[in-house]
Amino acid sequence: MKPTIYRGELIGKSICITASRHPALANALVKVLDETKYTLLVERHGVRKRIHKAGLALRLAGRQEQHAVTAAQLMRRPEERL
Repeated sequence: MKPTIYRGELIGKSICITASRHPALANALVKVLDETKYTLLVERHGVRKRIHKAGLALRLAGRQEQHAVTAAQLMRRPEERL
């Protein structure tokens, strides 16, 4: 079964990384600055890091609801998901 693709823009949003291959990023609140097909450029406490989408699970806070998103749902270029 194909995973559902997240059809939204991440750039400029604050996200909470709920699972990551990098232990330091688990449960971290970060702001997304840039996105490519395989990576996210995020900022946390004024420090920028480029992280791979593979192995990520994150939570997006919307106006009324929260969305849980997995790496498989993000593995495309942002413009291909719209």
